[in-house]
Amino acid sequence: MRKIRTLLCSMPGIHLSGMLFFIQFVSLTGFSQATPQGDQIGSLLRNKSYFEARDLYDAKKKTLSPVEQLHLGALIDNAFNRLEASNTKIAQLRKSFPDQLTDSVKFHLLELQQSNFVRLHQYKAAATSIQELLDTYPLLLTDEAIADYRNTRNMWLSLSEAPRQEVIVREQTVIQLERDKANLQNMPVRSDSVTISFIFDTGANLSTVTESTAKRLNMRMTDSGVEVNSITGLKVQSKVAVCPEFTIGSIVVRNAVFLVFPDSALYIPQISYQINGIIGFPVIEGMKEVRITRSGTFIVPMKREQPKRSNMALDFLTPILQLGDESYTFDSGATSTMLYRHYYEKHRKAIQKRYREESLEYGGAGGMIARPGFKIVWRPEVGGTTLRIPDVMVFPESRQENEVFFYGNIGQDVIQQFETMILNFESMFVRFE
Repeated sequence: MRKIRTLLCSMPGIHLSGMLFFIQFVSLTGFSQATPQGDQIGSLLRNKSYFEARDLYDAKKKTLSPVEQLHLGALIDNAFNRLEASNTKIAQLRKSFPDQLTDSVKFHLLELQQSNFVRLHQYKAAATSIQELLDTYPLLLTDEAIADYRNTRNMWLSLSEAPRQEVIVREQTVIQLERDKANLQNMPVRSDSVTISFIFDTGANLSTVTESTAKRLNMRMTDSGVEVNSITGLKVQSKVAVCPEFTIGSIVVRNAVFLVFPDSALYIPQISYQINGIIGFPVIEGMKEVRITRSGTFIVPMKREQPKRSNMALDFLTPILQLGDESYTFDSGATSTMLYRHYYEKHRKAIQKRYREESLEYGGAGGMIARPGFKIVWRPEVGGTTLRIPDVMVFPESRQENEVFFYGNIGQDVIQQFETMILNFESMFVRFE
């Protein structure tokens, strides 16, 4: 499926990501009440410059037309995890201003609505949004896109009777994470009398398990199958399952959705290592706030931190971190940071002067791949501190979708520079201390 992607990359730096939807933010230039500020904010959103778009929207909101306020506000609410507010604005737009919305805008509002429902674990409503999109706007879609949407609809329909995910935190949880063969952090997942180590990975858009692990944890398989592309281009068939209940320390997780892969698809032959499963973003987000120390202590507190400012957004289910005026995807499951074309273009002269282009190899459970790039000493400013991180890979050409929009993907080599990392999905911030 075009809208579902798995990225099995970098050894070191294995990154497994599941579901990824690409919402195409449209221009407002066709609106009768379009303003220059609205067009500018819309352009920033199309390029996934969420922080700039939010700041400009807050500064110029009173100068925007009512349609722009609702439309742009719905997009920004989605990016900053205010999902009910986003859906409310979408409903108001469709009810109050139908004549001012082009078919293209109505189409993308349905995509946005689907994204909100998926993140709210309201899968039947997500399927309904896709069905309306298919029924009403088939002329806006290619045959390939229609097939993609039908497959996505069928997946959500297969989950339509599943109860909503619950993550119950009754007391502070403290767990010592363990490093595996791939140097990735693992946590114990328990269901009944079975305890299995799972990778902790904010970059996994959906949680993932092998077929043998799904059976051991008594997961309920749905009728839906999903075709997922690996980084090498190989296609892997995945099933979809719901786990009735498991615990992580004292945290109870109910009705979490998992992609289920053949055991061989999550086997890393280079180090003879079998991945059992990955706890991904939807479960982690449900904990509201997690803290990880340099020594590998995982903490879910009862009393949450208050942010100095919000510096995290979401690109559907992928966390985005703001560093200065640059935006990066953020992946606690990647041991190494990767930098993309935006970073290379900004620093091209310095990179070409100091470093030699070479063939850089990376991979993981999906195989190995080589691309031309540079290994540099990266000196980002994070939390008021300038870091020095050697051997960071920079790729001049874009390969994956997110490489087009962001400066890079932040991995554990940044996290390890600090004593504690705080991830808060309620107030949308990341703090390094």
